[in-house]
Amino acid sequence: LPNITKTGHIMKKLLLFLTCLLTSVIVYSQITFQRHYSFTNYEIGSSVLQTNDGGYIIAGSTGNTAGSGFILRTNEYGDTLWSRAYGGIYSHVFYSIDNANDSGYILCGVTHGLVYYGYNYLFLKIDSNGDTLWQKVFGGYGDEDANCAIPTSDGGYAVAGVSCSFGQGFSSIYFVKTNSNGDTLWTKAYDRFWANYGWDIKQLDDNGYIILGTIKKISSGDDWDINVIRTNENGDTLWTKTYGGTARDCASSIQKTNDGGFIIFGSTKSFGAGGFDAYVIKINSTGIVQWSKTYGGINDDNAAEGITTNDNGFAFIGTTNCYGAGGNDVYLVKTNSSGDTLWTRTFDSDWDDYGCSIKETYDEGFIIAGWSYRQYPTIYNAYLIKTNASGHVVGIDDYNKSLNDRIIVYPNPTTGKVNIQISKHFGQIKTLEVFDCIGQLQFVQTDNFSDINISSLTSGLYFIVLTNLDNERLTSKIIKE
Repeated sequence: LPNITKTGHIMKKLLLFLTCLLTSVIVYSQITFQRHYSFTNYEIGSSVLQTNDGGYIIAGSTGNTAGSGFILRTNEYGDTLWSRAYGGIYSHVFYSIDNANDSGYILCGVTHGLVYYGYNYLFLKIDSNGDTLWQKVFGGYGDEDANCAIPTSDGGYAVAGVSCSFGQGFSSIYFVKTNSNGDTLWTKAYDRFWANYGWDIKQLDDNGYIILGTIKKISSGDDWDINVIRTNENGDTLWTKTYGGTARDCASSIQKTNDGGFIIFGSTKSFGAGGFDAYVIKINSTGIVQWSKTYGGINDDNAAEGITTNDNGFAFIGTTNCYGAGGNDVYLVKTNSSGDTLWTRTFDSDWDDYGCSIKETYDEGFIIAGWSYRQYPTIYNAYLIKTNASGHVVGIDDYNKSLNDRIIVYPNPTTGKVNIQISKHFGQIKTLEVFDCIGQLQFVQTDNFSDINISSLTSGLYFIVLTNLDNERLTSKIIKE
């Protein structure tokens, strides 16, 4: 009987170890974090991509005196690998980043004073280290903004935005087609109405394009509509459709869907619960509306960028003034293929927070870029959020930060040192204990509860236990690589 009992005890420990090992694998595959980046107190993240090595690259703007175009490269945990400012004596802002056709990245945005006196399209290619390979400027003596640039099937690129130099209206949707070196092959201006703005572009299987924009029919009033233009491979219009109501409806991004149609993301003041609401429209291959949905409350909400997801549903990122901790918060919504909400998440940093860009990651989580703003003193920080597949950042209460009583441990996984943050509501910490997967105490600390060094531990799953003066405890998992 003693031998049987001992064997059973060993088997229970082995089962617990295997369970923890499985948990370790699951947690490792879903790295999550929230990070802010500030180099000049003026950094904004506008667009994000996951890189081939699992890290991330963010494009936006900075207040650095060396230039205002900003690129930040991180590893998979959000740790900074390098950052660059572009522009010199000229003003640069990046709105979009995408993979180049061969290697490196393409970026587009706006520059001031580089060629003409006004603002013009800025289009450049960089290598994986951020070094500029070539740079192009497009436009005239009016103002231009390049909002999207994509690689095309012929090895070149397509750039779309708005121009006040070309076309017949106050402004036109401006499409520039280039070769692999960024040299212009042809341009098109689309201007059915008084004001026309281009926001996004995708190439289709027949080498034609779908262009998403916003239009304003007359100079007065607040009646804006979403505009979609379908072209052939030469940019000639095949059809044009508008969507919206009698108030302001704005576009942000468009994606191809598996059924040959398209999904449009933006915001609307014509429909919904009040103020602006996030607005998603599903259309077929000829532009006919199949369904439309609004998301939000009585205050303002928007969808800044949307994507199709691996489960054939959709997700979008934006900003909400209705939900979250108060003020403006980053707003993430996941839907099924019919646009029905599966879940929503909000993220905040005690400042005003804005979500700008989203991509699905290799582990089926989401990477989100945006920025946080504080008015007094004025500070802008680039904001990067990595969630798991359910939109959660492990250890963070996404809904009510004032009730947050959990430990935030980062980086997690780690090779050695980790930082620990905890809500002030937990009170003064008395001890910090680290246990292994089968409950054996590894070490205890009675001071320095923010920086913890576990480099001496073997690889695996551990539990950090914090105890306050009232003997209340909080526990968090951590992976030692």
